[in-house]
Amino acid sequence: MKLSNTPFKRIMLLLMAVTMMLTAADAAVQTSKRRVRKKVVTPEQQAAQRQQEQEQERERIENTTIVEEYVTTSEIQAEGTYYEESATAVTEETVETVDQMPEFADGGETGLLRWLSHHVKYPAKAAQNNISGKVMVRFLVRSDGSVTDVEVVHGVHPSLDNEAQRVCGELPRFKPAMLDGRPVAYHYVVPVTFKIQY
Repeated sequence: MKLSNTPFKRIMLLLMAVTMMLTAADAAVQTSKRRVRKKVVTPEQQAAQRQQEQEQERERIENTTIVEEYVTTSEIQAEGTYYEESATAVTEETVETVDQMPEFADGGETGLLRWLSHHVKYPAKAAQNNISGKVMVRFLVRSDGSVTDVEVVHGVHPSLDNEAQRVCGELPRFKPAMLDGRPVAYHYVVPVTFKIQY
């Protein structure tokens, strides 16, 4: 059937256009609808899920490599950088008795006392006031030979104590203490003597 160019043809074309528009609009509405499916979880399932998440986190932490970087006080001063010890610093278990004591790498105890005498700077005020004496300093020689946790256990005067603590904080690495053939952390006490030379 052939339609002539009449108002009837125009109406039919208009109806077809409207039908097509409605079909397209309906398709758009159908695709934009989202289905929300609610899942019911029991308290036991929640607890199991939490436990699984905790185990995954524990495994992630165990597989994390901890890298420690050691810097000396002189390096810090040279760089002008302020370093703050991390609150999560790895602590090392120390032992009370060892098979072999820590040893200063450059000459043992004699070399250590020689190194200290070359690096100690006598505080000017203490020298002017004739303050002298022996400051006992304790520090931890870690299993890698580095020196940390420097503290004065028997002081003489604040200026001398501070200098003794400073210089021991700059000590180079030791040969670590040994126990059963393995390196261990060990506390070491050394005297830092301040004597006025006349």
